[in-house]
Amino acid sequence: MTPYESHGDPSRQGSGLGSLGDLVTVPAEEFADWGRDTSTSQPPVARKDSPFASEHAYRLCKAIVEHPLQGSSVYAKLAGMSPKTAQKARGQLLAAGYIRERVVNYARRGPPTLLLEPLPAGEAAVRSYESLSWSAPCAS
Repeated sequence: MTPYESHGDPSRQGSGLGSLGDLVTVPAEEFADWGRDTSTSQPPVARKDSPFASEHAYRLCKAIVEHPLQGSSVYAKLAGMSPKTAQKARGQLLAAGYIRERVVNYARRGPPTLLLEPLPAGEAAVRSYESLSWSAPCAS
């Protein structure tokens, strides 16, 4: 029976598989130890002694400190994260008083441009975060 003939067969209607349902499945040996990954992706968490709420907030703040007064859409690429993640991190930085938004409305269509400016507290927080020792203590 060809795949074209199976469409008229009432026993196969509704399955959506057509002749694929008749194929034999042979599991590959190289994938035998693979399990189902049920873990969810969690954002990187900053250390407890960190001045930032998350690793994303640090990366965004560092990008703003290094490249001040750019449009907010630029910083997601500079920090290596998605625009949605950058927006959440921007909210954390605004709430902490590390950055300031400046609204610039050019005579064009679309929403106004948000320029992000680092505040002295944000610059100090980046320096503080970078000075933290990330090495594990040695057991002697």
